[in-house]
Amino acid sequence: MIFTCEQLLENKIELYFTDMKEKKMSVFFAYSQKDIKYLNKIRTDLIILERTLAIEIWCDGKILPGENWNKRILDKLYASKIILLLISQHFLASDYCYNEEMNRALELHKMGKTTVLPIILKDCCWQLAPFSNLEVIPEKGTPILDSKAWNNKREPLVQITKKIHEVIQQKLKEVSILNKNSSKLLERAIDFKSDENYDDAVKLLLKIIEIDKNSPEAFHELGLISIQMDQINLAKKYLHKAVELDNQNFEYFYDLAEVYNNEKKIEIAKKYYEISLNLYKSRKKK
Repeated sequence: MIFTCEQLLENKIELYFTDMKEKKMSVFFAYSQKDIKYLNKIRTDLIILERTLAIEIWCDGKILPGENWNKRILDKLYASKIILLLISQHFLASDYCYNEEMNRALELHKMGKTTVLPIILKDCCWQLAPFSNLEVIPEKGTPILDSKAWNNKREPLVQITKKIHEVIQQKLKEVSILNKNSSKLLERAIDFKSDENYDDAVKLLLKIIEIDKNSPEAFHELGLISIQMDQINLAKKYLHKAVELDNQNFEYFYDLAEVYNNEKKIEIAKKYYEISLNLYKSRKKK
């Protein structure tokens, strides 16, 4: 699936404004409430991965009283690098599991934003589902609860843990490599922007944000490109994020002021012009 610059800027922006301060790699469990006892058994085996790797294994059991549960689930789903689908007849029959979680997860997988791993819990017609082309675990899609297929009850759980560990290690390796290259990516993105190749510039900047969700430089550049694409509301959102992340950069405040000034919102523009000027004077004194 190929997205235009406008689609990347407008339709996918929310992917990069969820869980901005999250440091650990998130592994998300989608499951039917009817299978919760099996979820807990699998999670117990995966605790060793949380203890030894920089990850958080998340399911809706971590939602606090009073939280908007639907928003919390979707925020975590969009922020997760690995999404585990606990497949059973109950999962496939659940409108929420199928439409809200699975379909969104597969969309993110196609975009390269996450890796979806279906875990076959019970014998069901999962081969008819949209994820049937993905690698499933256990191997060959043998259900965990098919007692005749395993030597003992622990065998499929150990296999699942090893496979998830393998995928997490690969993801962490990719992040490490990308972190080293993020500064080079920013330079390339700015070059693309200078050449008015906004499509490639946006793709690189969103990749930088995927690596470092607290990169003010990337958000600032996205704001400037949004201005050029005449997407002013997005420009303001990106520029506000840039000044939130770095409130000592006079250029960020100046560019934000310019946007409001062009909208004839003089009082707001004046406020940001003054902040920019004060930061500039303070910098000159140093």
